[in-house]
Amino acid sequence: MKYRTLPVEIEAVQWDGTTNLANSFLGENYGVDWEWMDAGTTILIQPQGWTLIAEVGDWLVRQPGCAVSVMEDAVFRVTYEPVEGA
Repeated sequence: MKYRTLPVEIEAVQWDGTTNLANSFLGENYGVDWEWMDAGTTILIQPQGWTLIAEVGDWLVRQPGCAVSVMEDAVFRVTYEPVEGA
């Protein structure tokens, strides 16, 4: 059998290595713990008891229900497209 992704809108930002972006998308507004692994290039994100690693250029993705994930740029670009008017 073959399957296709349902058309679900997500929130996502491409991480630029700044504290401000990590705080606004993860920490301060949504209560997801994160910390520096290598300042300016890599962060550890700890949503719901597991650990994710995001490097500069990766996408921070929030699925419906506020589940957070990290996706490499190349994978993100073939998986998602911008939503018109959003």
